[in-house]
Amino acid sequence: MNLPLFKQAIKSNWLLLVIFTAVPCVFLAVMIAVFTTDTLVAMQAMLNSGKLPANLTQMMGNRLDLNNLTLTGILAAQYFQMMAVIFPMIYCIIVGNKLIASQVDRGSMAYVLSAPIERNSVTVTQAMYLISSLVVMFGSIGLVGVAAGQILQPDQLDFRQFLMMDASDFLLAFAIGGITFCFSCIFNLSKHSIALGAGFPLAFFVITLLSQSDDSLKNLKYLSLITFSDTHLIIRNGNSLPNFIAMFAIGVALYAIGILVFRRKDLPL
Repeated sequence: MNLPLFKQAIKSNWLLLVIFTAVPCVFLAVMIAVFTTDTLVAMQAMLNSGKLPANLTQMMGNRLDLNNLTLTGILAAQYFQMMAVIFPMIYCIIVGNKLIASQVDRGSMAYVLSAPIERNSVTVTQAMYLISSLVVMFGSIGLVGVAAGQILQPDQLDFRQFLMMDASDFLLAFAIGGITFCFSCIFNLSKHSIALGAGFPLAFFVITLLSQSDDSLKNLKYLSLITFSDTHLIIRNGNSLPNFIAMFAIGVALYAIGILVFRRKDLPL
């Protein structure tokens, strides 16, 4: 790692990190405050009443246990499958492109490499910034969730399952960051880097939503990387270790591929 380059990455991206961390944290605190026991009982009665459209009830049933709604279950379905996926995903798309491809595209990478810094040092430093910023993001989400749970609903939130879901979504973001970083290293133009670096993660998200909308489409989930972050498995106290290992391995492989490609490719400097 190159410390001055790491500090420059922090200086260039700190505001994005603050925004994309603060918004999910605020939503999390609000959800913990809103979904009280009384709210969950009323919600369960409404969903089981048969008054809602059948398609909506089916979609909600695919995401929630309609017979046993809990605060942890609501967070698993509505927060860790939505907010804690899409916000880190967008962050990775923006920052992953900025760290390498955007600098090559603008010509600023020439100034970086004109200093006595090896290409490997550049890419490893930028990758470490992206990973460490995700650690800060999900660490903040975990701290806010535990604090809000202890203060607002100490008897309703299962903290072990909550922290496991937080770790699961971190590993998902780690893998998605690997996708955006890899394409940022492969392409010299931002438009190409974003097209694929954003295209794949967003496609995964859309496919996941489609697989949850109807039972006939449920097998689509196997085409999405998001399937590895299985919050329902965590809620059921299933074995999530294979999924955790898979997301970690995918992320490591993609970061490594990006670093190797950037080291060997011709740059328009």
